[in-house]
Amino acid sequence: MSDRRKHSWTTERAEAADLPPLPFPLSEALAHVDRAFGIERLLAEEGRVQTGEYYTQSERGYRHLYSEAGCMHAALCRGAQIKRSDYRGQANRVSRRITELQARDVLELGAGVGFNSLHLARKHPDVSFTGIDLLPRHVAQANAAARDLPNLSFRQGDFEALQDFPQRFDIIFAVETLCHADDMDALCRSIAALLRPGGRLIIFDGYLHQALQDCTPDMALAARLYALGTAVGAGFRTAGTWCDALEGAGLTIRRDTDMSLLVRPTNRRLHALSMRFFNDWKLRMAAKAMPQLMVRNAVSCITGVYAVEGPDVVPDPDKASLSYHMIIASRPG
Repeated sequence: MSDRRKHSWTTERAEAADLPPLPFPLSEALAHVDRAFGIERLLAEEGRVQTGEYYTQSERGYRHLYSEAGCMHAALCRGAQIKRSDYRGQANRVSRRITELQARDVLELGAGVGFNSLHLARKHPDVSFTGIDLLPRHVAQANAAARDLPNLSFRQGDFEALQDFPQRFDIIFAVETLCHADDMDALCRSIAALLRPGGRLIIFDGYLHQALQDCTPDMALAARLYALGTAVGAGFRTAGTWCDALEGAGLTIRRDTDMSLLVRPTNRRLHALSMRFFNDWKLRMAAKAMPQLMVRNAVSCITGVYAVEGPDVVPDPDKASLSYHMIIASRPG
């Protein structure tokens, strides 16, 4: 039985999801990647854990690709064009749960330079927020940005080593970061232990839309190359696999929402930006002197749109190999 049948989900649809056809199909995108990087050389890197190095090298690139404010995730777009407020889409959905639960303590995993928690701390001044991130540089920047917010602090740490965390939380959330987890089951158990009874875990992330063996070879390759370009060392798992792990840790799945339509404008923008790199040999030559994990983002930018929309110029989500979900789980009590 495929994972998509095993775990049902709802779909959050964009109000203006109609987008023009892509300029060329996946087969041509893969040819671009092979000429510029060598697909076999890239695949030889599969399985390597490079999370810290990737985000260190890619920080400047993220500010160019996403936002100068330090956002490191896809915008959730209700229309075909990206608005600046769309980058706060994930945080605003967390905000609604804070209000519903009358949460007192909130933890963000993989907080980066604080984009989401800074927004939430300003919106909920009576709620205590904590952010944790792997990189000391990110934590220093985030704490500097939060110096006028007494209800927000950031600390350095690995979200896979939460056993000794000193407090419990009403809400824990993570935006496009748990995909980097090595031991998914252990992480889910650690998160469950940090939630107060009745607390919520909210995850926004990319997942395999279907098992790779159920995809065509090119679509499976698109998902693998996207994972390589974004340093997801273990590769993406299905949303159902994560739901199983969360349930195995004692949590209850309350919602699993496919938001793939809402991230399509982001993927389209990144695809267009990547073509500046693939079409300009001078830029590719100059990139040899740049941090190579940052340069490798071009692989994700050109392949990501096909992984989510399908291999042809006209979208066919049924052929997708990746999808974008919001999963909400709760601790009983």
